Amino acid sequence: MTEDKAARTRRKLSGGSVRIRAVTEADRDDVRRLCSAAHAESYMRSVPIQLDRVDRVLDHILSDKTVDIGMVAESHRDGQPRVVGLLHATAGEHIYLDMIQASCLLFYVTPDHRRSTAAFQLMRHFIRRSLNSGAGSLSVHVSAGIRVRQADRFLKKMGFAHGGGNYQMMLDPKARGG
Repeated sequence: MTEDKAARTRRKLSGGSVRIRAVTEADRDDVRRLCSAAHAESYMRSVPIQLDRVDRVLDHILSDKTVDIGMVAESHRDGQPRVVGLLHATAGEHIYLDMIQASCLLFYVTPDHRRSTAAFQLMRHFIRRSLNSGAGSLSVHVSAGIRVRQADRFLKKMGFAHGGGNYQMMLDPKARGG
């Protein structure tokens, strides 16, 4: 007896129900925790994280005068809701085309939920919200230097095409005046 595709997907993407919602002030500690976890996995982990900066960006996201969005994935796996994913994006005018460009600046799902639907649902909501807001183009920055192949496969399955690459250079913080 063969197993249907939906059953295989449910088995592979276990993890209880996942709900996507806008980030709120009540999520501040969870956002800080997820940013710290993302930073600890990134190539920039040798530079101390600046949690006060996380707070300033979160204040900006929560402002009613911003085009930035913040979304969280909330899992109900163990009966208690827990924030397990975060997406931060912004939008702006394209420099030489009459179109709005939406850019995902941070996309992170905790390791214990990477085989759940959290990443898929976060990205799907980003795409839908961008479409509903009139964006004509989307980009996702894969710049942490971790799980690049997995990110490539995931984004291609979501409908993105590879459009270049991220090239980075860490500069001495003293050279930046910091």
